[in-house]
Amino acid sequence: MNTTLGSLRTLLSLIKFELRSEWRQQNVLAGIFLYAATAVFVAYMTFRILPGPTWVAVYWLIMLFSSTHAIGRSFGSSSGVRLLFEQSLAAPGVYLASKIMYNIFLLVLIHLLTCLCMLVWGGNPFQDLVRFSWVAVVGHIGLSGALTLIAAISRKASGQATLMVVLSFPVVMPLMLLLIRLSMHALDGLNPEAGQTYMLQLLALDLLILSTAFLLFPYLWRD
Repeated sequence: MNTTLGSLRTLLSLIKFELRSEWRQQNVLAGIFLYAATAVFVAYMTFRILPGPTWVAVYWLIMLFSSTHAIGRSFGSSSGVRLLFEQSLAAPGVYLASKIMYNIFLLVLIHLLTCLCMLVWGGNPFQDLVRFSWVAVVGHIGLSGALTLIAAISRKASGQATLMVVLSFPVVMPLMLLLIRLSMHALDGLNPEAGQTYMLQLLALDLLILSTAFLLFPYLWRD
């Protein structure tokens, strides 16, 4: 019980530390938000009216590139003395959980900004916007888990951005295909049972991604 409480306190402390570090680098976070808003505006100026499928495609393209950029720098500052300090502060699983939870929070913020801009400029093509929001949040959990692990692998390879992109493609693409299909179901307002199989597949893929991340990360962390 004491061990669990101690891990929980450490987890919360690490998340607070991430928030404080992010606040000190407001220009980076502002750049990500500016990219998302600019991409939506360019899409709007190009198409003027965003049909449903175009809305979905633009949204997930923005989220894919924004999340890759945002999460790709997760371990950028973890080196030298700071790396040794972080290794002594928390167990690998707790440290990874803090990174994933913070990245989920960051992706949800980007999601809200992107959706707000697209709803203002492109209208609301969804028959079931609430279902789309739930699909997006579940998808962000998988994206966060996959990209956080890939960012850790990239850091071990001297932080090569090319490696981040190459490894992300085969891992993220199956997730993106499921998210697009489920988004199209929310777009058409189909009965939730029609997409139940895809939702179960999405949940199973999220679980597989998170399990793999927690299984492999200790080897990366202590190496």
